[in-house]
Amino acid sequence: MWKKIGPDSLNYASQPDKDEITRKIHDFYFGDRIDVKENITDVCSDRMFNYCSEIAATLYAKTNPVYLYHLDKSGGFSLMSFFLNGGATPRVPTHADDLTYQWNFLSPFIPEDDATIG
Repeated sequence: MWKKIGPDSLNYASQPDKDEITRKIHDFYFGDRIDVKENITDVCSDRMFNYCSEIAATLYAKTNPVYLYHLDKSGGFSLMSFFLNGGATPRVPTHADDLTYQWNFLSPFIPEDDATIG
């Protein structure tokens, strides 16, 4: 299955060595691990956010100070909860969750014990 969806999903289908890339990605992220949902999340996060952030930070750091961070706090509030049925809270931080902590624009909705990180 991964051989079919991996190249297109991660945008390397046009690479001449796509089969080798597919095998390496599968071995690294899946191997003989059972939690496929978490593994898919890791693959997509690395490809769509983490790798790109690292490349951009490296380029910007050549001329300006760069402060790169990784939010791993999954509090009781998430912007994604607005989009999930029943207001379920994701088990990991999702896209833009850090903004609620940085800019405090949703403070009335954030539980008091989640108001700070550190």
